[in-house]
Amino acid sequence: MLLCEFKTIEKRLVGLARRDAQVRNLMSVPRVGALVALTFSAAIVDPSRLRSSRIVGAHSA
Repeated sequence: MLLCEFKTIEKRLVGLARRDAQVRNLMSVPRVGALVALTFSAAIVDPSRLRSSRIVGAHSA
């Protein structure tokens, strides 16, 4: 039963990830899956507002 719920959630996450070009791009990085890409994308939202890539970690924490 728990495995079935997990697979349902995983399928929904992958479906969400496939619909977003930015998330698909993040998933092209090795070892970055749908959950990590969606979470990162939701946390950053608009990367252009960050002055440099160095502050991404501080912003996400």
